[in-house]
Amino acid sequence: MKKKTTRPLTPPPPLDPRKALGNLSESLAAEFLTAQGLQIVAFNYSVRGGELDLVCLDGNTVVFVEVRSTRGSYLSGPEASVTPAKQRHVIHAATVFLAQGGLGNANLRFDVVALDHRTDPPALRWIKDAFRPDFSFHRPLRRRFSDS
Repeated sequence: MKKKTTRPLTPPPPLDPRKALGNLSESLAAEFLTAQGLQIVAFNYSVRGGELDLVCLDGNTVVFVEVRSTRGSYLSGPEASVTPAKQRHVIHAATVFLAQGGLGNANLRFDVVALDHRTDPPALRWIKDAFRPDFSFHRPLRRRFSDS
């Protein structure tokens, strides 16, 4: 009969400080948005090529919320890090979310919640309709048919 070997219990590795700050910021943003009357539908919805921090309902509007935070001494706020490339990733994930949920004709809005952790409590800015989708990059596939 084989003897079972046991490994000593070790605590899990510490959470990456950036990830911990992001988790805290998303929780604070969710609490704030709920207090403003939005209903949280999804947290950290992830697909290949994009992620949605929060998905909310504001009446009959589906709101995709990008949460950004900073702790350092940057000249611009955390919302400045929502670059056009980041916007494309969020829009891609939102497109997949809508298709999977059968919400293709829903009213949409893309918001940013920016948290500045240099103050206690963190300063929070909610930017409604922070950016709009440009679906020009979602081009339909073109098929070439040969004449043979």
